[in-house]
Amino acid sequence: MQLSGVEPQTGMLDFLDYVGKAPMVAFRAEFDRTMLTRALKSILGVRIYQPWMDLAFLLPALFQGTECSSLDDWLAHFGIAPAARHQALADAFATAQLLQIALHAADRHGMGNAAGLIAMQKAQHWLGKHIEQAAPYQSISR
Repeated sequence: MQLSGVEPQTGMLDFLDYVGKAPMVAFRAEFDRTMLTRALKSILGVRIYQPWMDLAFLLPALFQGTECSSLDDWLAHFGIAPAARHQALADAFATAQLLQIALHAADRHGMGNAAGLIAMQKAQHWLGKHIEQAAPYQSISR
């Protein structure tokens, strides 16, 4: 399958065109951010400065009291049956479903858009909250 794909430069340019200025979303985003940053630097010699939403920080803040810590835990918590695991498209689809749940929950707090979630995530980092002890949104000042 990889041999029948496009050249890396073409693929990366298409990806950047697709992403535009939209925020990037991942579960445990540091891996994805690092991988994408390295690939863009080595293939195109560029760096992007997209904001990232890390659902591993946002979900515990939005759903206080859950004992979930992994992507599989969160999928099970919300009754989402993954199509497959550790396959890029299936993991992206599962992450998109969790994002929809996060946006719906955030909307109940008056912040149901990407900018609100990014601000919430920054507050979680600034407050030194770790994934296991993330505070509920209500305790974070706007």
